[in-house]
Amino acid sequence: MLQNDELTTRIYAAPLIDQVEDQVKIGIRHAFGGPYLRIGAVKAFADGSLGSRTAYFFEPYSDEPGNRGLLGEGMQPLSLMRDRMMKADAAALQICTHAIGDQAISTVLDLYTDVVRSHHGMERRLRIEHAQHMAEKDFAAFRAVGCNRIGAALPGNRRWALG
Repeated sequence: MLQNDELTTRIYAAPLIDQVEDQVKIGIRHAFGGPYLRIGAVKAFADGSLGSRTAYFFEPYSDEPGNRGLLGEGMQPLSLMRDRMMKADAAALQICTHAIGDQAISTVLDLYTDVVRSHHGMERRLRIEHAQHMAEKDFAAFRAVGCNRIGAALPGNRRWALG
């Protein structure tokens, strides 16, 4: 559609992070493309969802005492996800990670901290998508790694955003 001048909607694509090596090989970087079709980010999944009881928490679900959710398959082993994030960041690709549960968010922030320490001084837009249930200890970590926008549920159902 783009080649035929038929694309009328702006698209910003973020392929899965497990494809990062392919993007790096062909030279895709942040904001690669034109006004209607851009690529320049990679998407990762740290956990699942609340409804399926797969969001990953430090404490078990109140109605399922034996279940704390699951760390996503793509996050295992963490060393592989760290390597993929390092490659993406070094290639100036944005990293967007789905994380809902507090332990998933904390795990992603640890990985982002490693990325920032390894490639300090670079401009980047690290994101955690959803960030629905956050441990209080991680609020400062969001700022430290420069997560620019997130939304999270706080006690009393208040909403907040950084950036």
